[in-house]
Amino acid sequence: MELKFTPHPLIEAPTDEEIVLLGESDPSALQELHRVREGLIRASQEDPLRHGFDLEGWSRIRLALNAYNEVLALGGNRSGKTTGCAKLVMEAVTNNVEGHIVCFSQNADTSVKVQQAAVWEMMPKEFKKKTKSIEGYINFSMQNGFTGSSFIFPDTRTRVDFKTYTQFSNNQTILEGFEFGFKGDPDLNIGAWLDEYLGDAQLVNTLRFRLATRNSKMLLGFTPIDGFTPFVAEYQKNARTLETKPAELMGNREVPIVQYAPHRDAGVIYLHSDENPFGGYERIKKDLIGRPDEEIMVRAYGIPVKSITSLLPLFSTEVQVLGEEP
Repeated sequence: MELKFTPHPLIEAPTDEEIVLLGESDPSALQELHRVREGLIRASQEDPLRHGFDLEGWSRIRLALNAYNEVLALGGNRSGKTTGCAKLVMEAVTNNVEGHIVCFSQNADTSVKVQQAAVWEMMPKEFKKKTKSIEGYINFSMQNGFTGSSFIFPDTRTRVDFKTYTQFSNNQTILEGFEFGFKGDPDLNIGAWLDEYLGDAQLVNTLRFRLATRNSKMLLGFTPIDGFTPFVAEYQKNARTLETKPAELMGNREVPIVQYAPHRDAGVIYLHSDENPFGGYERIKKDLIGRPDEEIMVRAYGIPVKSITSLLPLFSTEVQVLGEEP
């Protein structure tokens, strides 16, 4: 029987020559190798929260959430930013008890199709069915998202609510009376996740007071297509670059992957498109050949630029200095 090894960017398959040699010398070992490898791939797809693969940038976000009050994750196209944020939210939901997390998206459509879908993908396998009990409620459909735009995870009695920026603009009292996050100061204490936030600082300022009681953290994800907006500038003010990485598409020029923004006690994390082996980087790379540096910085490395002709001065010695101390 011919064994077919499913292609996978992170789990290397044996070569044709290795398959022939092992099949001739030890067929049972070849079958066991196939069984284990296919099982790992299947488990990563069916239950990515427990058995999936962490991208390089996700660990940077996780470390920053432990160190700072806020984390701004700036991602290139297909960098895995939203998936990573959803996984961190579900880690907080499943590992901590009796919490409350609020997730914001641009509108109802993107909330269902992007943010809620990403969270559902990370839902533990055994809860990917309608779950109703005294302590929990989960009901999801691809068409409408979570029933009531919320769910309560039964094992930990943690509530997750999905809201939109338009809802807050229309009624800025929708957050009054709530405490977001978890009691007891756990390791991953996320209270709010804002995906692709383009507005002014009003919502963020309101959330800061809702997070203070439980000392919980705010996670903001953003693809800086619109460039160096006033909101992003607030985090870039006096930011210090702590860690860099060579950018292949810019002649291996060093670009930031971790910054500290003392103005907001925030970590600024950059997720690069080439760090996501599932995101079609080779296609992105081809599409960016010959494009201006400004576009490459935004599209591939998540770095906002001031304008179409002026790059953000990342390494001014007076503004941004390499170092290890926050």
